[in-house]
Amino acid sequence: MSDLTPLLETLRGLARAQDDLKAAALAKRDALTACRLSEIEQATAREEEALARLAPLESARAAALARLLPGERHPRLSLLLPQADGPERLELEALREHLR
Repeated sequence: MSDLTPLLETLRGLARAQDDLKAAALAKRDALTACRLSEIEQATAREEEALARLAPLESARAAALARLLPGERHPRLSLLLPQADGPERLELEALREHLR
């Protein structure tokens, strides 16, 4: 099911952005605990960058799901799993779990 490629790329980007956001939040927490202002500012900037990447990726995910599941009132990733096969299905399942 090669038309899943754009969705998979979007989901990978979402996973990376979420991971970056989590890492920045942890770094910020550690910097706050140690009262290190420059590190707090750096972590805040990384958080803002990750958040800025998330919004367009969420929109792209919604658009890709709508294209792949036309007519679905509430298209969800779980509705695509029965249609996917092989490595794409495995990656979809893994990304779905990662993004929860």
